[in-house]
Order: sequence, then C-alpha cells, then structure tokens
Amino acid sequence: MRPIGMIASRATVTEAPIILSEGEEKKIQEEDLVLIKNLNGNEVLAICRLGRGLDENLEIRGAFKPTIAYVRRGLEASDAKRHYNFYASVIADVTRGFEQNKLIIAPGSTVYAFDEGDNPMNYLRNAISSDVGAVVGFYDDHEGWRIPIDPEYIPQHIGVFGVTGCGKSYLVRFEIIPMLRKAGYDVLIFDWKGTDYVPYIPKERIVKISDLKLPDDVVARYLARKARYFGYSAEFWKRTIYKELELVVLEGKWREKPLEERKRFIEEEVKKRLYKADRSGKQTATSRRDQETFERYWTFVTDDDIKVVSGEKSAEDLLEFVKEQHVVAIDMRYGSEDEKLSAFLSVADHLEKLMIEEVTLNLALIIDEGPQYAPGGRVTRGMQQFTASSIQRLCALGRSYKLAIVIVSQGMAGAIGIDAAVRRNLNTQFIGRIHPLDLEEAEKLLGKQGVRLGFLTRLLVGHFYIVGCLVPSPVPILMEFKPHEV
Repeated sequence: MRPIGMIASRATVTEAPIILSEGEEKKIQEEDLVLIKNLNGNEVLAICRLGRGLDENLEIRGAFKPTIAYVRRGLEASDAKRHYNFYASVIADVTRGFEQNKLIIAPGSTVYAFDEGDNPMNYLRNAISSDVGAVVGFYDDHEGWRIPIDPEYIPQHIGVFGVTGCGKSYLVRFEIIPMLRKAGYDVLIFDWKGTDYVPYIPKERIVKISDLKLPDDVVARYLARKARYFGYSAEFWKRTIYKELELVVLEGKWREKPLEERKRFIEEEVKKRLYKADRSGKQTATSRRDQETFERYWTFVTDDDIKVVSGEKSAEDLLEFVKEQHVVAIDMRYGSEDEKLSAFLSVADHLEKLMIEEVTLNLALIIDEGPQYAPGGRVTRGMQQFTASSIQRLCALGRSYKLAIVIVSQGMAGAIGIDAAVRRNLNTQFIGRIHPLDLEEAEKLLGKQGVRLGFLTRLLVGHFYIVGCLVPSPVPILMEFKPHEV
C-alpha cells in the first residue's frame, strides 16, 4: 500500500475529506477504495467520491484576482494554492474484522491506496458469517477483486435496473444465476420475450408456455380473443356466446380428446348449448343467430391455437422439473399477455401453498420485464393486479422459506418502473445506466450516499452499483463484469 494523502478538517464518523498528495490526482480515481489509518486508533475502509479540483487563485466568483488577468493573456497561473480532494465514504472499521465505524476520523490521518496485489474484498468477506464462496462481478477496474456475497440475504430479494443495452440480461445470466447456484438455489426463469435467456440455455431445460396447463378461464378468454370476440365490442363481448364457450372449457371434456379433434369438439358442444327452442319446439331466431355468429368467427381459431392452450404440465410438474435440471427457462414468446401472467400465477399459487405448508424451497424466480407483472406509476389492469399482489405475497413468505425473487426492469419507479410496494421488498438492487426519468428515485438510494448522479446516466455497459445487504457494505459499491467476454 502507498500513502496518497491525508484527512482534512471537518471529518466525521461516516465521511472525511481527503487532500491528495502532489501527483496522486493523476492516479486516484472516483470510486477507488482506500484505507485510512485513523489517528484516533483504528483503520477504516472507504471509497473515494465527489472528487474536486480547487484553486483559490482561479476562483471566478467574488472579486477580480490578478491571477485571472494572467490567464486571460495566455500565461500560466501559479499552482501554489491548487489542490485536489475527495470525500471518503466510510464502509467499515476493519481493525479487527468488519464493524461499524464509531470513531471520528481525525484530521491529519494518513490515507493509503491498495496495490493490485492487495485485495480489499477480503475485508468484506470477514463480514459474512456463512461464506459459501459465492461472488458477483468484480470491483470497478480490478478484475482480481471479486465481490463476495452474503447468502443469508438472497431470499430478501433482488432488483436489476437499467436501460436497454446496459447489460441487465448478461448480468443475470453470467453473474447472478451462477451466484444463486453456488449458494444452493435452483432457478426458474420467466423469459417474457423468449429471447433474453432461452437461446442461451440447453433445449432440454426449456419449457414452452404451450406446455403448461393454464387455468380454464384463461383458456376461454384466449379462444374468444382468437375468435375476434365473436364480433362484439369491448363492452359486450362476454355475452351469451362467450358464456357458453367458457362453460364448455370449464367442463374439461375437450382435454380428453385427441389434439386434432379438440377444435371440432368444442365447436359442437358450444352450438348445442346455444340451441334454444320456443314453446312450439322450433329454434328461436336469437338462438339461430348466435349459432351462425359463433360458426362464422370460430373459423378464425386454428388447430395451432388449440395446441397453445392444450399443455398438460402442472405447476407441481414444473417445479419437479426445475429440481432435476436446476436451471429452467419458460419460453413465453408466443403467449398473449393474459397467458403469460396466468402461467406465472399458476406457479406462484403453488409456491404460496408450499410455503404455507412450511416447505423450504431453495428456489429463485427470475422475472424478466418486471413492469409487465407489477407496473408502477399507473393503475394496474386485468391480470396485472393479481400478479402484483402475488409477487408481494411471495416476497413476504419467501424470506422464511428460501424463495428468492429477482426482478429485472428497464425502469425503477413511475411510469417506466415497477410497483412501489413490490420494489420495497427488494432488499438488494443492482442499478446500471438509468433513464433520466429515474434520477429522482436513484437520488434516494445513491445520491444521499455520495454517488455522483451524473454517473448513473453515463455508466458503461457492465457497470452496476450494488445497494443492499447482499454485499456486506453499508454504502453502494460499483461492480463491473465483462459482458463482451462471457
């Protein structure tokens, strides 16, 4: 380690200004880790943040200074009053392990930089009571400094946030999933688009949404949509024809028929139910019109549409499959929104039942495109109100029964993010390059802890701030990984 400067006046327990020694401003960067040998008797691990270059001679506010006249004429100004400083954001007292710092950092204390041969992540590892060797990425610019995680906090849930292209799916695939597996968790991925995870997983570990047994009411709505709601407007489509179709689906006899006969069987059963006779025994005009309407629009339903909703794999079967394969992805690309959300709900309901029965799951759910399940900043519609509530319940129960929820989203809050009640359940958050609309939310999490908000809209691909207990640091730290190399 080498000395790089000393602590200036107005230091506190949690932060301290560092005046850099001459020449160190060309070596020390924002987010570098340092060790402060406190004159008050302990050693403190900290992060360099909010770097500034100051020169009283070049101060442009206040009275005009002769030095500025030299600059105007192209002459070099004196650097006698020039200095560079950072604010050290305190991580911990590392004198005898990893503890909260309670001593004021004394002005005049020497600050040291770590050499590449040193590994300050060992200090963080000392804070983990049950170290299983799981890591996630490496500390900014130091590939040898792999960041340890505390497995105790995995079932307190994880959020991954960042704009398109910042490396979210790479982070999940190449860092978070291996971390979860190392900690003993099986992983079930809900791939909303079917393109972020499915192409990178062996085919034998992929389950299509059409393989899953969907709830009957979802099947009925799906078939009605394919039949163009039988020509009715949004206000009236659930009239007689749909009600009879729903009853046929709910009876379940169609599932007993060979796949190629199911469409015809449903058609005949619905037409039977639509038949109504008057007192003389003749079919009523309304009944005939309903049958003709149903026949006309039923032609839009294909055998492939029937196949999509003919899956037989129950939620229980799916979870057994996950136990066998350890990492499984559900390809949801060909499902409608209702199908996708219903598939999730069928799994969520079964998991709730298991946890109520006090079953320890050792399972992580990766929920891609989080706002599709629990949108923020607007009123939920349709199935979303059920999925948002279900995720909240899973989070509450999961902490006790080792169910981890990992939500991936382009936005954090508001119209581009996820529901605030869901977000509050995410103990650890990985925050990559964010949309400017999310700056207000990011300031609550990062800005008040010294992270420069301008960084957040400019973070490079593969860089994420980690906030929360999964990594044993009370302040956000900057993680990096190499998405182009994995």
